[in-house]
Amino acid sequence: MWNEPEKAQALGKERSSLEAIVETIDQLEQGLEDVSGLLDLAVEADDEETFNEAVAELEGLNKKLEQLEFRRMFSGEYDSADCYLDLQARLWRYRSTRLGKYANAYVLTLG
Repeated sequence: MWNEPEKAQALGKERSSLEAIVETIDQLEQGLEDVSGLLDLAVEADDEETFNEAVAELEGLNKKLEQLEFRRMFSGEYDSADCYLDLQARLWRYRSTRLGKYANAYVLTLG
């Protein structure tokens, strides 16, 4: 492995990617346990503020889960590569304009 620096670099990237996934899953698991405890406290104390805190925490966990799902969807061999998208209106003016708006919104959403 040390004689092949490209392979070592690829393995290092894969390892760090897998470690990030495992860390995210651990955070989700711990977060769910915390939310469960908060919900138990909210029910026992009939406390709406604690319930709202649990809901907010759950929404944050949902965002992390969505990010993990997005990472899973684009985990193929070529998904880490950059791409170039060329939209040309020409004859299909309406459709390409609409597609351009969707693509622009998608890029802005991903940041």
